[in-house]
Amino acid sequence: MAVFQGFLVLGMLLFGCAKPKADSHIAGSTASLPTIVFMTDFGTANDVVAICKAVMIGIAPDARFMDVTH
Repeated sequence: MAVFQGFLVLGMLLFGCAKPKADSHIAGSTASLPTIVFMTDFGTANDVVAICKAVMIGIAPDARFMDVTH
């Protein structure tokens, strides 16, 4: 179940962290950085959380990451 949740989080990242449109700065609006709140039941006994965060950074390097709990 935990592996499925990890893949679910990664899938959400692929579709939820879209880059702002190129013309958003032309209209004078400022695009804010996407924020990803990361909460899992993986625990801290292994490196699964670090691996997930490395993948998230690879997908959305400009995003802010906030760890709630693991």
